[in-house]
Amino acid sequence: MPVTIESNINDEIELEELVEFLETEQVDTTNHEEMLELAPMLKKLGNNRHFLSRKITEELENYEVLQKNNNYSSQVFMLHGIKTRKQNYFIRANMWPGQNDFLTQVNGGDVFFYNKPHDHNFNFLTVGYHGPGYWSDYYEYDYHKTVGFIGEKVDLKFIERSKLDVGKLMLYRAHVDVHNQLPADDFSISLNIMEKSDRSPLTHQYAFNTDEGRITSLINRTPCRSIFEALLSIGNDEQKDVIRHIANHHQLERTRLHAIDAIASASNSPIKAVEQYNSFDVRGNRFLKGWIDLKKSQLENIIDTKDSIHE
Repeated sequence: MPVTIESNINDEIELEELVEFLETEQVDTTNHEEMLELAPMLKKLGNNRHFLSRKITEELENYEVLQKNNNYSSQVFMLHGIKTRKQNYFIRANMWPGQNDFLTQVNGGDVFFYNKPHDHNFNFLTVGYHGPGYWSDYYEYDYHKTVGFIGEKVDLKFIERSKLDVGKLMLYRAHVDVHNQLPADDFSISLNIMEKSDRSPLTHQYAFNTDEGRITSLINRTPCRSIFEALLSIGNDEQKDVIRHIANHHQLERTRLHAIDAIASASNSPIKAVEQYNSFDVRGNRFLKGWIDLKKSQLENIIDTKDSIHE
């Protein structure tokens, strides 16, 4: 489970002091030990009961630039975003509606990642700032022993259920900690120092079925699938060949998968889609082979069902 850091610090700092510290120290946010060294500073910011309300008020008063660096949903309030490539961190506040809150009732829990067991492909340090805190069922697994295709059996080790109380500090470790996040008992807020590094786009992030110990999906945020489908829909043959080249040669296997899927989806029948999947030689790549075998199996079931209806 995430590393819990004990701290009795009562001092307070302002957000600007935390930013200055991060800029001065140049902490490697991909390193667990160096991230742990940031815990006292995050705890001090968490002890400041007024900075967040002031920050929100300041931005609301200047609403034309309200959250201009925020690429997340409205659940996230960006406190210090990415301004240059040299910055390998950002700071945010996360809002967690309670089970019976209007937002949860109207939108459902999926919007807030409740009841969606998942890992992270980045480290982040968190502290409970307001409210009772969200609950989590915590697990651990070995990312490096995982291929990464849907339905794959993974050795998830359950650790405990606990919640992020005010002042509680935790380090979520990339590719180690899995949590099934459960709604807070009442509206809550947490503060995060997030890793921002090149490894996040290059590695996988998974959702899991914790009852069966299986991968259910890839949850990396990526726009490339829709871009591929758009080009396949409106492009000429030469332009479409670009997608096939990506499907065959891109260094990131997840991008190759999206390109292959888009090409298969552009087919006008399940039979032709299977033929498209078969046109790619993925025998040496367990990740791609696992995903493609699954998709072919789903399509073949559709074909068999249609054939049985017409018999």
